[in-house]
Amino acid sequence: MKWVGFSALVISMALIAGCFKSGSEDAGEDPVVRNGGVASIHITGNDDMRYNITSFVVHPGEKVRITFENVGKMPITTMGHDLVILKLGQDYKNFANEVSAADLQAKGEIADSLLDKVIAHTKILGPGESQTIELIAPSAGTYDYLCTFPTHAVFMHGRMIVKS
Repeated sequence: MKWVGFSALVISMALIAGCFKSGSEDAGEDPVVRNGGVASIHITGNDDMRYNITSFVVHPGEKVRITFENVGKMPITTMGHDLVILKLGQDYKNFANEVSAADLQAKGEIADSLLDKVIAHTKILGPGESQTIELIAPSAGTYDYLCTFPTHAVFMHGRMIVKS
């Protein structure tokens, strides 16, 4: 009887762990498409508060075009999503707390006092909306990105890895 309980626990843990993988990681595919000197990536956010891509690699000085799309169906007031790429050394958890404290994110804004910690960002998007941002990849390092809608960063975060 004890073995059955242990097996159920292990299976449950494996299923839960599987929920935290992104589609690109499962498939082992590079989500970045390079064409004409531009590294393009399409990232989506859904009603399960998940990004489809939780990490990608670009090169220092490379032009990066990120199209972010909210593929969810729930209203922007409860399930709006954005994509905010932070500067090197900024922690997504701390930044999410700072955005919450500024109490502007529900309006789709990032406080001016926090913009010095951001490389690029989209606005908060509702269902079916998308926005493209462009940047020049900074120096080598790992840069966090997150959704700043209240509490979403718990699940919606990732890493832009810049390496030569």
